[in-house]
Amino acid sequence: MTALRRIGLASETHRYVVGGCALVLVVLLLASCNGRSDRAEKDRASVAEMVKNGGLAPENEESHRIVLPAKFKSVSVDGSVYVTRTKGGNLLIVFPTWLGKPQNMRGYLYADAPLAPADKSTDYYGDTVVLLFLPDHPDPERRRNHPVDTVLLKQLNVHWYKLSRSLD
Repeated sequence: MTALRRIGLASETHRYVVGGCALVLVVLLLASCNGRSDRAEKDRASVAEMVKNGGLAPENEESHRIVLPAKFKSVSVDGSVYVTRTKGGNLLIVFPTWLGKPQNMRGYLYADAPLAPADKSTDYYGDTVVLLFLPDHPDPERRRNHPVDTVLLKQLNVHWYKLSRSLD
């Protein structure tokens, strides 16, 4: 080893080994994250299909919450999805990925059909919003009768959106 250091090979070899290991770790990490993301997308799509077909439904007519089967609980931070029907009949399904104070949340929205202009509005700040029933409202009567404005952050494709609700 001392002889290799004298001619400068040990440090260069060490750099190649460390650099190669780092590269392998980064590639494995990215592949792992992408696999989880693909799985979550497929699972969300499966849940949306089951809700559309009636395989998953709210506990009763007054509830907007669907508790997910164990296999699909990971698609939502609280193991549930929340459904809303627009006046035009469009089925909207909220998949919360983060919940904060009551009604603060981030997540995904599935729309059975493209959102019509009547399904959306613009809030005070100029953001495009849609009325949705969300989790954690302290008054079940109010949750059932009064959906809240939720900001559409980004349309991912014809059926899927990223969304957010923040009161502060």
